[in-house]
Amino acid sequence: MTHPRHRRQGITRALLNSVRSQAEVWGCRRLYLTSEPDNDVAHASWTALGFVNVPGDREVNGVSVISDFKGPGRHRAVYQLSLD
Repeated sequence: MTHPRHRRQGITRALLNSVRSQAEVWGCRRLYLTSEPDNDVAHASWTALGFVNVPGDREVNGVSVISDFKGPGRHRAVYQLSLD
């Protein structure tokens, strides 16, 4: 999460580019991110960076969500970026 005072400065993009570079060195084929279903800012950020919302078992405000992903009652939107 980027602190609100530092948003829109490319920090998230830089951090994810660093993670992506290391993942490629390790031979990873995909990156995954999660966010709370109603986090519209995260959804916009992840999709703008090329991540795709993974199909879940329900939708919240047009975002696919996996119920109980992080434990009972902790539903999450999951995003994937293919590295191949």
